Amino acid sequence: MKVSVIVPVYNCEDWLRQCIDSLLCEDSSCEQEIILVDDGSTDNSGRICDEYTSRYKSVKTIHTVNQGVSFARNLGLEQSSGEWIMFVDGDDVLVKNALNILYHQIQFYKYDLTRFGMYLFKNSKKIHSYEASFSCDREEYIDLVIQRKANLGVAGGIYKRSLFFEYEIRFTPGRGELERSDRVLTASSLAVGVLLLCAGTVLFVSSGGNCTLLVCAGAVLGRLVRNYFTPGRKSYIV
Repeated sequence: MKVSVIVPVYNCEDWLRQCIDSLLCEDSSCEQEIILVDDGSTDNSGRICDEYTSRYKSVKTIHTVNQGVSFARNLGLEQSSGEWIMFVDGDDVLVKNALNILYHQIQFYKYDLTRFGMYLFKNSKKIHSYEASFSCDREEYIDLVIQRKANLGVAGGIYKRSLFFEYEIRFTPGRGELERSDRVLTASSLAVGVLLLCAGTVLFVSSGGNCTLLVCAGAVLGRLVRNYFTPGRKSYIV
């Protein structure tokens, strides 16, 4: 079982090495590929990507002119080969052993996608945490998302490859922000909303234990995005 980690990279040289180092699982049974998509960086980010590609067989670099994070994610997705897909931004850092933990969860349990906690930090200090803001109750979870207390970014989960290709889920290059129900949804949030709608079962992994959210297509996030998503629709360009 292979996990493809797609990393859009743009002018993030200060964090990029720490990001990639946190993704490498050299002493793990997890087969992985790390796809670094250099989106026309003007700093040293592209050279750092090439350096890691030359050192590690599991790391692949794609250079492209700057076309935005959605284009970079789509390009990485098309070039990926893993049964599972994960998105990590170039300035994100995973906690120690995170990929091993996620790998064992998806290896032994039959979930369509796994979400996990995240926190924002500044100068190495936590300034906001999303980890505790999750609920197995569908309506309560929707409320947490609407109140922006639960993370809905695409970088907060690991997803079955089949969800993207069976339902043709892609990010729209150049999409800014889309207003729905007086809430601002980015292309990333819309994609996660569709993935949740298409999934059968979702696992949330936190430091305090696991929590399973049973998903019924058309129910989860229904109040939030009912004007955009159509249950049973086969193609979502978000």
